[in-house]
Amino acid sequence: MVEISEALEITGVILALAGMLLGLFFFGMVLYLGRDKIKEVDKFVIGHEYHVGFWLQGTSVMSYGGAFAWRWAAKRGHLLEIRDEFDPHFQRPFILAFYSMWLGFTSMLGGTGVMELAEYLN
Repeated sequence: MVEISEALEITGVILALAGMLLGLFFFGMVLYLGRDKIKEVDKFVIGHEYHVGFWLQGTSVMSYGGAFAWRWAAKRGHLLEIRDEFDPHFQRPFILAFYSMWLGFTSMLGGTGVMELAEYLN
């Protein structure tokens, strides 16, 4: 029979690995969106194409993904007008990347917490 601490440790490892995979998926989505789609949204928001590095593309994906996902976030970030400008098919990759990053972050954080709890119980 598997002890509780062993089961918690296995669960923590699975959560942490799932979080890392979601993080890799997020980075892939940033590369995919950074080629054309971020530039198209920037052209609408700023008025011209804005060439930035990978790190700032990630923050743009999070900003636009949050604005596309929630009306409240769009209103708070002064991006409410972009929600109506782009069709839902265009918005989906941003929303998917946004949720994958947050789900991956919470999975990694939860996984490490569960592993610490398993070590404490041991």
